[in-house]
Amino acid sequence: MTLVTFSDGQLSVELPKGWHELSQPELLAVYRLMAVFSAEELPFEVFRELTGMELVRINGDKYFVRVQALENDCKVRLFAEVTAMQLASCYEPLAWLSDPGKIPVRLDSVGGVNGVRADLHGLKFGAFLQFENLYQGFLQSRKPQSLCAMAAVLYPGFGRDWELQPWEEVNMINWAAQIKAMFAIQFPHLFRQADDEDDTPSAMSMGEVMNNEIRALTGGDISKEDMVLSTDCWRALTELDYKAKEAEDFNKEMAKYKNK
Repeated sequence: MTLVTFSDGQLSVELPKGWHELSQPELLAVYRLMAVFSAEELPFEVFRELTGMELVRINGDKYFVRVQALENDCKVRLFAEVTAMQLASCYEPLAWLSDPGKIPVRLDSVGGVNGVRADLHGLKFGAFLQFENLYQGFLQSRKPQSLCAMAAVLYPGFGRDWELQPWEEVNMINWAAQIKAMFAIQFPHLFRQADDEDDTPSAMSMGEVMNNEIRALTGGDISKEDMVLSTDCWRALTELDYKAKEAEDFNKEMAKYKNK
């Protein structure tokens, strides 16, 4: 939440400290700006949007701006004169805009269709595998069709042949990156190779990864596959992370044995 207050002749701006502190209208506004402005321009434009600041005129290195602030719990319109350096220091707290972060957030709805939970709790493991495969495909191709297909998974009811608005595409990319970062923390043994390996594996290698994960959960019993794919993705990933840890521990013990 953004709050601008005026007290004792001083203007104070309280800005969100991360994606997770943005309201839905603010998140939508930020994504709209991200679809238009460069990374260098974005903090200033977001600052203007969140604070309602209007640039009145520029005189040399002085900026005359108008802001809406709270004074004694009443909304007032104030004029202020600031230098470019002072203005830059105001929006410096928005540096987090350059990093998707590790707490997933997303627009509640896209194309009139509501999304699953931002943290994917309740999403079936089979749907998670689809999302993972599509995201890796997008990283390779950068084609918007992959984002539409991802939206069809994470916003059930969204058509794969529908089109996303530019800010909705930004939403899908940011959300996917946040999910990946969150799971890398939650399941460090399962995803520990992500930092060491190419993050854009081939379609064949992704297929192999998916098949290996399903096989690990079914124990090779194909009659259990439907049940596994219907399991909550968090439960399935928890079990896979445990199995990955077991494999790590086994390999460490074998290495000790070989070195004797």
